[in-house]
Amino acid sequence: MSVERKSKIFPFWSISPYKEIGAYESLWSNPKTTFRLLAKHFAQQPESKPSDFVPEDQAQTCAQTVTKRFKNAGIERFGIMVHGSHEYSRTLRDPDYPVECIYYQGW
Repeated sequence: MSVERKSKIFPFWSISPYKEIGAYESLWSNPKTTFRLLAKHFAQQPESKPSDFVPEDQAQTCAQTVTKRFKNAGIERFGIMVHGSHEYSRTLRDPDYPVECIYYQGW
């Protein structure tokens, strides 16, 4: 599967943080998943995002689970950065095995 998202006019694609949370966590639900394997997987499809590899209903189910866990832990406000979005810092690509999504609180 080849994923081509960017254009000259709009360099970023539309991202649903909720869906990407679910998709990324779904990818991590495989016990054999490692940072190295995920980084290699995404390196082979550099224009992809987690939801490109997970069925939408599976991503939605995982997103519900994640947000419920956050709420149960008292986390009501958080942000998410997805590789390819404008808020994703380029420095997050520096590690040997960069992450595609990262959650954060605060600025």
